[in-house]
Amino acid sequence: MKNIRKKIYLSPSNQHNSACIDGCTEKMLMEPVADAVFRNLKRYDCNPVYTTIFNPDGSYTGRPAEAERLKADVYIAIHSNSTGVKGACATGAVGYYYGGSRLSLKLAEEIQARLDRACPIRSNRVSSIVDGTQAFNGYGYG
Repeated sequence: MKNIRKKIYLSPSNQHNSACIDGCTEKMLMEPVADAVFRNLKRYDCNPVYTTIFNPDGSYTGRPAEAERLKADVYIAIHSNSTGVKGACATGAVGYYYGGSRLSLKLAEEIQARLDRACPIRSNRVSSIVDGTQAFNGYGYG
């Protein structure tokens, strides 16, 4: 039987300047989340991989290419999308998926549903599942 073990690339926020809580940045808060996800994924039949790219300017240049070079099956960006702007009030998880893959859609739906169940704050998103290839006039994320 063919090995179906999936390689999962974890890409936590690298943003040093978006303060969601006074004195904290998104990077400071999302890296521990990625660490916990990494440790938990090790318990399953998958191969989690943590990014090695932490650009000082907070950019993500090189992460998608690294994931591709490592032959990752799944790329998970871990962000809080904090703005640090008083009154910003989008809540709830959003699952982005690759529009050309039904499996990607299913994975995004499963992750998003579980995050919504774990969060005590209800989602106010227009859509919680988004085709990531449609962002930026079809250029897409990553």
